[in-house]
Amino acid sequence: MPLLTLCIVCFLVGIIVSARANDFTAMLIGRTIQGIGGGGIILFNDLLITDLVPLRQRGMYFGIISGVWAIGSVSGPVIGGVLAFKASWVRPVWLLNLTEY
Repeated sequence: MPLLTLCIVCFLVGIIVSARANDFTAMLIGRTIQGIGGGGIILFNDLLITDLVPLRQRGMYFGIISGVWAIGSVSGPVIGGVLAFKASWVRPVWLLNLTEY
């Protein structure tokens, strides 16, 4: 559990660095930190389910998580494209990632 919390904090720090970036290098560093945190969140979430959920119910839990992942994978780029086209691409858009957690 402490490692999952660390990954969430890492993801948050990456969002903040990306939102405050004034140049490409800072944006790249922020996205790298955010990616490391996001990958850890996915990994430790699966590990926690494997550890805490009985074998008979794991399929249901992994199915729910996969469904949410699928919805986010389809709707995220569409919403991002609309924001980039209609509202222009401004740095605070990165703060929308905070709504994930």
